[in-house]
Amino acid sequence: MKRVCMFLSLLAATIGPSLTFAGNGPFFVVYDHHPEEKGEVEVMLMNDFNKSRVGRDNYAQMVEVEYGVTDRWTSEFMLEGQKTTGDSWVYTGWRWENRYRLFEEELPVNPMIYAEWENLNGATKYKMEVSGNRDLEPVSNTEAKKEKERILETRLILGKEFGPLTVAFDWINESDTLRRFETAFGYAMGFRYTIGVHAGEHLHRRERRNGDNSRWIVGMEMYGGLGDTKSFGIMPKKQEHYLAPVVMWHAYNVMFHFSPAIGLTDASDKYVLRTAIGWEF
Repeated sequence: MKRVCMFLSLLAATIGPSLTFAGNGPFFVVYDHHPEEKGEVEVMLMNDFNKSRVGRDNYAQMVEVEYGVTDRWTSEFMLEGQKTTGDSWVYTGWRWENRYRLFEEELPVNPMIYAEWENLNGATKYKMEVSGNRDLEPVSNTEAKKEKERILETRLILGKEFGPLTVAFDWINESDTLRRFETAFGYAMGFRYTIGVHAGEHLHRRERRNGDNSRWIVGMEMYGGLGDTKSFGIMPKKQEHYLAPVVMWHAYNVMFHFSPAIGLTDASDKYVLRTAIGWEF
């Protein structure tokens, strides 16, 4: 029996000339150059429904807690699991992520560095990122969870704001520490537009809580794998690539995200319905 667990991503406010939303704003994979505000906490509940071309359909869930250590350094802890149709629900592991903005002032292009430790098993299916080449042989949860994944993920994040429009690009590296640091490569890029915000408007989270400053943010993201250290390049028959419109509604300290991601290659899932809901404190 299929059940949609609505979990979510709260990806919040930025620090810039427009209304600011940190982390990945309405995005599910892309990060821009804005960290969390110092002392702020976000709790995110997320759920993907994956209509698979490889194996069975599944629901993948993630719970995230994000904290602004400083105004330039954000740390985040994540737990995840998944339920495959006709198979049992399985806990797939945890992640610890850190993002650091290199320069406080606004530059023509704003860089941020990212490092994440992934303590997962082979049954993981939540698309926090996409990299490398996909194994096209379906495996049961019982077999998949026996495989250990100890991955060091790094990103170079580049972002820029143009009034209410933000654009971002992430270069992704995933190094397998159990296999001599073999590295898989990927990318994520996107744009978002905050409706009703003008250039020069600046509204921090604490100010938004004092009134009904609700906003709609819309945009698009694209992400996919680019091979690995053994075979680098675009190979549609082996790699996942997705194009995804994104929508976010934000009012007071609550956010709701929605994204129907479309698989662009034979190795991609047909589509992924992504939902997220979050709270900030």
